[in-house]
Amino acid sequence: MGSTLSVSEIKGLTSGSNANTISVSSGHTLKMSGMPVQIQVKNIATKQVINNTASATGVDTIIVSDPFTPKFADSKIFIAIHPAIGSGNPNGGFGIKRTTGGVDTFVQTNSVGSYSTGANDIPNSYFSLDEDPMTHTGAGGMDGNTKYSIGTVTDMYALDTHGTAPASIVYTMTFHSTAGNEILRINQPNTNVANGFHQSVIILQEWCS
Repeated sequence: MGSTLSVSEIKGLTSGSNANTISVSSGHTLKMSGMPVQIQVKNIATKQVINNTASATGVDTIIVSDPFTPKFADSKIFIAIHPAIGSGNPNGGFGIKRTTGGVDTFVQTNSVGSYSTGANDIPNSYFSLDEDPMTHTGAGGMDGNTKYSIGTVTDMYALDTHGTAPASIVYTMTFHSTAGNEILRINQPNTNVANGFHQSVIILQEWCS
């Protein structure tokens, strides 16, 4: 049976190999509300084009985290996804999918969520858009210089109450569309693909509740 120790101050020893340090024994974890627990950063440079193969429920992109195992079941995981997008015509939206134990759950979905035909057209998406921000809409349209560009201009953020420790989790950026003429380019421009590249990033941080 555990007990509670109440003190006003804790200090490490003032001398020795770990002077002025408070250490936690191997195999034990310190838990404190609001404390960062662990972080994972993954850069993805693989190029991908999704052309007219998306769906309302979503298809996976190449922006996928490595397996991430929370240390606490009641912690929260902060998710930041920075996709590098070349000019295209998404006609839909992106989502954040959590997969654990073979079960998929979409995180931070947009309750307003529609693309064209009304509410819940693409209900699992974080947001929706017609043209991506890299598409030039001035004189020349798609013939403008943005066809050579790539940018991280559609970032997504979420705080996931996962409830899964110690099972591992994989987070995936998904692409949703019911348009039938959608196209998404990741880590590459529209034109001169061999001369342009970028890296998308997915960051996971576990925080104590």
